[in-house]
Amino acid sequence: MKTTLVTLLTLLVMAGPVYGQQSLVLSSTRNLLAVVSGKVLTEAYQRLGIKVHIDTFPAGRSLIMSNNGDVDGEVYRVKEIEKTYENLVMVPVAVNQVEVVVFTKGVTFSVTGWDSLKPYTIGIRRGTKLVEKGTKGMTVKSVTKIEQLFLKLDLGRNDVIVSSRLAGLKAMKELDIKGIRLLEPPIATKNVYHYLHKKNAHLLPGIKKVLQDMESEGRIKAIRTQAISELF
Repeated sequence: MKTTLVTLLTLLVMAGPVYGQQSLVLSSTRNLLAVVSGKVLTEAYQRLGIKVHIDTFPAGRSLIMSNNGDVDGEVYRVKEIEKTYENLVMVPVAVNQVEVVVFTKGVTFSVTGWDSLKPYTIGIRRGTKLVEKGTKGMTVKSVTKIEQLFLKLDLGRNDVIVSSRLAGLKAMKELDIKGIRLLEPPIATKNVYHYLHKKNAHLLPGIKKVLQDMESEGRIKAIRTQAISELF
């Protein structure tokens, strides 16, 4: 009996934390929203004893990679993306919030929803599903990188561009382009959520609980505030 007890205790010690030394590879786009969301998830998974590595891809390819199971999940996407990408499972706690805004150069109008963009040639980043849905049926020119959006707007090839507030402001700062204005109010504001590939669905209860705790602690908001202050 004593030998059995010692053996059991030894096995428990060797087993370590519930998730052991597991690591995850998540896909994402390369923008400020992804940076902030990635910081939230890195800390959240760290609380579970799981290391996170984030690989960046163009927006459309990132979704394909995560849906195919080539990576373990997606850092962030808007709600209901799983209706199209059926291998993805949403963690139902917002990791960030995206404000979709309009940038212009020489064009001014009242932003009153997606329909207010109809008279214009609109630049968007390929693979940003919320923006693709909102501008469906309009005159749209898609590019892969956000920097291309601002360069084309500066050259007059688009009347307006639509982007997340944070990603757009960061691109403007880095490119140092003058004369571009951000129009208020935002055309849309959405919470964004972390998605796991269904092969990792067993992680859902744990990461959901940790994110709920971080939200209650005010930690998610604090990470966002700190990250933005460091980048601007």
